[in-house]
Parts: sequence; structure tokens; C-alpha cells
Amino acid sequence: MRIIGKIENNERRSQTPNGSTTYYQVAGVQPDQPVSIGGGSGGLAVLLNPTTNNGYYFEIAALTSDNIESYLQLDKDNQSDISINNVVFYKIKKDASNNNAIPVKLYGGLAKITVDDGRFTGQYRMAGEENPTVYDLAVEYQDIGKTRRFYLYINNQLIKVVDDTDPLPIYNNMAPFVRGSSRVMFENIYALSQNYSQNTVFTVGETLSSAFGDNEISASESLRKYAMSGIVQATYLSGISAQQPPKYNLYFDEFGSIMRECAYFDVKYDRAYPALYAKLSPTFNNIKGYVSSGFYADSYGAEFLIFNATDTALNLDETSGNYLRIQGVTFTQDTTHELTVDEYFKKRSNFSNPLLTGSSQIVSPQVEKQRFDEIKRSRMIYGNNEFTLDTPYIQTQDDAENLMGWMIDKLMVPKKSVGLKIFATPTIQLGDIVTINYKDSNNLDLVTSVDSRFIVYNIEYSRKINGPDMTLYLAEV
Repeated sequence: MRIIGKIENNERRSQTPNGSTTYYQVAGVQPDQPVSIGGGSGGLAVLLNPTTNNGYYFEIAALTSDNIESYLQLDKDNQSDISINNVVFYKIKKDASNNNAIPVKLYGGLAKITVDDGRFTGQYRMAGEENPTVYDLAVEYQDIGKTRRFYLYINNQLIKVVDDTDPLPIYNNMAPFVRGSSRVMFENIYALSQNYSQNTVFTVGETLSSAFGDNEISASESLRKYAMSGIVQATYLSGISAQQPPKYNLYFDEFGSIMRECAYFDVKYDRAYPALYAKLSPTFNNIKGYVSSGFYADSYGAEFLIFNATDTALNLDETSGNYLRIQGVTFTQDTTHELTVDEYFKKRSNFSNPLLTGSSQIVSPQVEKQRFDEIKRSRMIYGNNEFTLDTPYIQTQDDAENLMGWMIDKLMVPKKSVGLKIFATPTIQLGDIVTINYKDSNNLDLVTSVDSRFIVYNIEYSRKINGPDMTLYLAEV
């Protein structure tokens, strides 16, 4: 949240919140101190009764005077006779004698709360700020016997642990609120709990900071405030996976300030394979604008989700701090091997080392030599027609030889190329597999057997007096 106002260049008034009202009437210690201190405030309400609004309220106020300490007169016990706070945690309960609402203060403190102009909401997103104007308020609670313990956070810093010995009933409701005529902007609000389907006997016994895991979210304070909250990134978004439901249940609502986008990546490794272990590398700097989730890596690739956690477009290449990389452990080789047709047949036509399975000869060297002789005669007549297949995912010699044998079986046998002029049939398209049924009066095939299959690789159309013609060019497969 941010309290809207403007900074004043005034000795008596350091800032003016919009819609400010009088918060304190005090007697100034010095003659130039005003007796009236105004301000604007708002905050987060939790465990609210939706009917009566009874509940707990965590409120911060931007006061018109920033030298509050100068108003305080301390006695010998270092105690002040007046109480001026701009950070307050209190509860509202019903009076036992009537229906009046009674506020009960549980904690009060002083902090430097500065107003924000309400413009350029993302201007300082990538820069650190000594005095921020945007504040993340967080309240976590746990019941210890008959006492309810609250953990209060401002900008992810635990400021106070408060115990309520007379707790109010629990209602699963929360709300941002504004006091009086103050002007306050809220960017988002969320509630987080563990997933009951994952753990039916869990107890909330840890503080909120434990949800950050292994320090995955290490962004600067300004990035965390102006971008999606680190709690949301480290819990809900990073827990989305195909293997299991999210570890945490999350209610999240934003008010038009953050652009959320998710991209699915299914990548193949281009330099090393097969990989024994892989993971996403950390970014070069602490300003990380994305969250990864559901990372699953196998030997040849990985798939994962990337969530944009900022309100701007992200560049994931090496020119930015959001460089997306995968690193891991793998076995590779520096040299490559080329299997040629000559090498393949020399091995299979070797009479001194026939390929055997048990006591049976499964490859005849004589047959393989005859096939190789046919290839050499073809080279003498037609020359070499060469092509190369780059197959980086073949890792064994046996796989390479099996692929070579399959290709030779397909390419050595002469294939027919046929041109047919037929009546125009628009249902025939490029890439179709067809057969030719063309017989004479004796039922003999004039072109080829009806069992032969052809692929349509070219189609020509023409128009004549008798009607449209269609010429198909077919290649045997």
C-alpha cells in the first residue's frame, strides 16, 4: 500500500497526506512546534467478522510531522507521558454492556512512513530506496493454547511479536481499509496457508519468512514492493507442477498494477546429451524478474513454466540480469564419427568376421558383397549422388548401423516415377498416398501392381474444351 500525499519544504510540516485529518493534539516542547499533528492512514484488517467488522487491524499512518521524538518528554524511567504512534496494531471487540465497538490497542510504535505521489508506480522498481514510499504489510498468527500470537511485518521485516490473551473468534476474512478521508492506494492483497490436501495434520508453527525456502527470492526491496510479492513467487507460483498440486493455498487479488504472464518451455539440449542432472541456473544479479515452476529434466531436454513477476516485459537472453540458462552434469565426447556406405558394407561383407547370433549366421557376406557391387556399378554409370544426415541423438554404433541399413533398403531398389493425366479431382492433394489401378482387357497391370504405393509430389491443372484436366506426378514409396 501507499499513502497518497506530497512532500512539503517546510520546517513545521514535512509532508501533507491527501485528505488528512487531525490525529494528535499535543503541547509542543519547542515554540515552533505545531500543537496539531495531522495524517492519513490505512492498513490491513484480518480475521474480520463480516457482520460486525470486529477483528484485528494493522494500521500505518503518514503524519504531517516527522520529528515525533521531539514532542516526547521522557521521565527518569525513560518513559513518555504521551503516546504518539504511526504504526498501530489493535483489535475491535463488542462492549459487554452494550453494542458499542471497543478498540483495544495491542501494539504501537514509531517508524518513518512517507507519503507517495501516486504517480509513476513502477518508476523505482529496479532501484534501491533508503526511504521507501510503498509498504508491504503482513500479519501471521498462530494459536498457542488460549493465547493468539501475531507476527507483524513491514516490508518483510518482523517488527513485533504480539500476544493476545483474550483472542477474538476466527473468521476467514480480510480486507484493506482506509481511515476517514485519507487517500490510500493498494496494489495487491493475498492470504496464504498450507494446502490441506497435501498435509491434513499441519500446524502453522513457523513465521512467514520460512516460506522463502532456500533464499530463492533475493530481489532488492524496491523490486519486491513494486513487483509481485516474494511470498507469492516462492510459494504458490514455484509450487505449480505436473507432479503434484501446489504446496500452499493462496488467495491473491491485484488491482491492475502487475502484468502477469506465464510461458511454457519445452527445450532440447543443444550442446550436451545425454544429461545425468540438470537445473535452472541462478541469475547474475539479485534482481530476478521471473519465477520458475514445475521444472522437469530428462536426459535430452527439460520442460518448465516461467512466470513474469514484474509489470513489464522481460528479456531472458544474455543481455539482461534475467538470463535463462540450464546447467547440469553430462557425458559428452569431443569427436564425432561418420558412418559411410562403404564402411557399412565392408563390415557386413567381411568373410573373416561374419555377423552371428549363437551358431547361426544371420548376415550373408556373399549377399552383402553383391549388393555393394551393385552400388559401385551405379556409381560408374551415374556418378555419386551424396547426402549426409546429421543425427546428434544417435549415441551408439549399433543404432547408426540400423539406421544406415534401413536407408539402404529404401534407396537401393529403383523407384518408379509416374505421371498420370486424369479428370480433375480436387480431393487429391500434395502428400497424399495413392495406388494405381490401371489394367488392360486381360486384367494385366499396365503400369504397376495395385499393391504399390505412390506419394503425390506435384499437381498441374489445365483447362480444355472437354473440361478441366489434372496431371499427377507420383513417386513410389
